[in-house]
Amino acid sequence: YQLAVVEGAVYHMGDLVIDGLSPDATRKMELQWQLKKGDAYDESYLRRFFKTMYHDIGLSGSFNVIPKATVNSEDKTVAVALHFMPK
Repeated sequence: YQLAVVEGAVYHMGDLVIDGLSPDATRKMELQWQLKKGDAYDESYLRRFFKTMYHDIGLSGSFNVIPKATVNSEDKTVAVALHFMPK
């Protein structure tokens, strides 16, 4: 067998925007987000983050979260927006 592997471009974390939470909860959420601007972007990180975030920052109430990842092909970055809506 012969296998050819062609690696694609490496994308990096861009801006993180969080809305729908109190300023204090937003600040705590940003501190918990460990994929910092400029780090190599890992698309599986968002799913892992949501498995632990409510426990880590102690949000009160239930929220629906609408995540959105926006890819910028020119500068090879991915901006992430997390929109929190009370249930």
